Amino acid sequence: MKEQQLQRRKLTPQQELELVSYIEKLTGRRLPPIREMLQNFALLIVKTNGEQLVGKSWVT
Repeated sequence: MKEQQLQRRKLTPQQELELVSYIEKLTGRRLPPIREMLQNFALLIVKTNGEQLVGKSWVT
């Protein structure tokens, strides 16, 4: 991945794995996540990076 692309990313590779794990747990419970659930969880994660928001089109 190019350096510029890495700098624009909201989540680190480890945080992406955490998000995937969250999705898999919900799906395993037969509760497929909706967009708002993913945005809320991602927002909690990015706040640990000092970021404030994920964009409206972040989950696509």
